[in-house]
Amino acid sequence: MAAIRQGRKQISSPQASTLDEDDASSITANCKTRSTVEAAIRADADGKHEGCEEETNHQLHSPHREWRGLLTLSALALAAALLIVSLGARPGSIYESKRWLNRSQPVLSNGTHSWHRTVLLLSLDGVRPDYIAPSSGGISSSALPDREEVSPTTRSLLPTLSRMHASGKALLAEYMLPVMPSLTFPNHWSILTGLTPLSHGIVANDFHLIEDESAPRNAPYLPRQFYYTRPEQSWDGAWWYGSPIWEVVQNAGRRAAVLMWPGPPVTRDGVSPDLFQKYEKGWSPQRRLDKMVEWLYLPTKERPELVCAYVPDIDAVTHRKGPDARIDAVADAFKRVDEFLTSLLRSIDRINATDLIDVVIVSDHGMTTTSNERLVYLDEVLGEDLYDQITYQDGWPHVGLHFSDVSAETEAIAILELAQTRIGNGSAFEVVDRENLLRKWGWLAFGPSMSARGVPTADELTSRRRLILEDRMAKFWIVPANGWAITSRKEMSGFSDGVYEPRGNHGYSTNASDMRAIFFATGPSFRLPVGGQHRKTAECSARPDSHERSLMPPLRNLEVHNLIADILRVPPNRRKYTEGTPDFWRPYLRALS
Repeated sequence: MAAIRQGRKQISSPQASTLDEDDASSITANCKTRSTVEAAIRADADGKHEGCEEETNHQLHSPHREWRGLLTLSALALAAALLIVSLGARPGSIYESKRWLNRSQPVLSNGTHSWHRTVLLLSLDGVRPDYIAPSSGGISSSALPDREEVSPTTRSLLPTLSRMHASGKALLAEYMLPVMPSLTFPNHWSILTGLTPLSHGIVANDFHLIEDESAPRNAPYLPRQFYYTRPEQSWDGAWWYGSPIWEVVQNAGRRAAVLMWPGPPVTRDGVSPDLFQKYEKGWSPQRRLDKMVEWLYLPTKERPELVCAYVPDIDAVTHRKGPDARIDAVADAFKRVDEFLTSLLRSIDRINATDLIDVVIVSDHGMTTTSNERLVYLDEVLGEDLYDQITYQDGWPHVGLHFSDVSAETEAIAILELAQTRIGNGSAFEVVDRENLLRKWGWLAFGPSMSARGVPTADELTSRRRLILEDRMAKFWIVPANGWAITSRKEMSGFSDGVYEPRGNHGYSTNASDMRAIFFATGPSFRLPVGGQHRKTAECSARPDSHERSLMPPLRNLEVHNLIADILRVPPNRRKYTEGTPDFWRPYLRALS
């Protein structure tokens, strides 16, 4: 694609002065092949009469032909008006089509091609706020082994983001609060849907349907177990409640692309992304960048206006090695991801689209360090006989236990409640029943935003939540403290060096700072912090990466769905309910302020 550096502009008239070659050829083809009335209606709707090539030598000027032409045009106008009224009155008409709906988005230009406002939503799995805006260090000392001896780095581990924020070109939140549990799949689906796990149904990375023949079955055809790394067990759309933002965007007539974002390829409503790349191991950040740029280089009518992309590199290496940037493998992963971000922003600039594309970068959770000193051996606590009566376990690091019979479950609860008072001086774990777990995790604190259509009634929402609770949540849970792990002697024997794995983990309470996520945004839609509007960082210095600019106050990841809907101007009647805060983004977006 040629990238001629011309002034960026919004085309004030539908008759754009700059059209893609594919647009022009499409106009000509439509005018040649469609009936006169249909061509006239579509040309009028798109404001592209000038592309038609119907004029011939028989249409030379004469008074008689002029009158006949006026009568013909009048007839066509009347026919068009009647057709518009009839078609507009029923769903599925051409005025419900993507082409018509997309006119709510202004037509823009990068100087060579027509564009619509575009959002790139990136998830950097496992990235903590202090990786970008260090206060006591790029990696906080609380997350490192040998805590009393550490000398943590004071540099940003993702300098591309920290420099952009420091120079006033981006918003950076103090932190973004994940939903509980702070795991990959529940949080990625919350980011896309704006719903808590109790509403969207993905309550952990792995869980079982509870065998209770007397309970109403929400989806009896589902696999017995949801397990995140097995598509045959997790990709069935019936597991996944809620409408991801890419589905909402597509239903509003836009195009969307999904690059390995955790979630199903087909939703409960049978909708697939226009462009979809399933998760595959071995993709480097550069290969992900190449795919995103490939999509941005598509012709206007094929180009996505929303790209949701997933980058797991930092999460993967910090699970294996722990969140210590002094380890070469960890430092290398941060370097690769930072270079990916730099290249992405340069690619946007190269196609002259910095005033057309908003980049929103989030993470799903943070990461903390595990150790052999913070282990609970479940087989030792329960005894081998009772331990053998566990039929299966849900979740990780929180553990939901299912037993073969009620008496075994009752005995296990009593033993675990006694053990929690003595292991780790009473601070290693808690035993919690599922109703109290919902309160502990804050799932009951949220209700739907009333600013969108499709808001379920209180009875409908209660019914859905009850099904999710009874179908997918074990009756009682072991909830470890930050950095603690529930294991067994058998599992530990499988670690060759005798050190518990993973060496870095998450899923713990978001009250711990190292479990929190990031929010970063840059682009033409955002109002940058001025006049002390946002919270000031605790420490500032003269260094270029010291984040002298103010930080946006903390936010929940339930707000991201509505952010994208606002930027892309999804009409209210095309939105779905979320548990985000109505009008949350008004102070931060130019179009809403």
